[in-house]
Amino acid sequence: MRVAHHEREHTAHILKWREQVGRQHTDAQRLLANAWSARGVLEGHLVGLPDELLDREPANGDATIRSLLTHVQRTEEFLKGRALGRA
Repeated sequence: MRVAHHEREHTAHILKWREQVGRQHTDAQRLLANAWSARGVLEGHLVGLPDELLDREPANGDATIRSLLTHVQRTEEFLKGRALGRA
């Protein structure tokens, strides 16, 4: 917890400094930061989650957590390849 708090303090200082020197983030940078923040929250929820919960079939017929994470990983790899010019 201390490390996470310390990182948030540094982030706040960086954002204040950027504002003070007139180096505002672009909209794209802000959106990317929000996406990375949301990903961090997700990863925080998943740390230490037992395998039986990752593979539990939801009662409503939705996909398991593990299959959703696999889909996200494959999609990210595909999109990264496209962004880097790989088919």
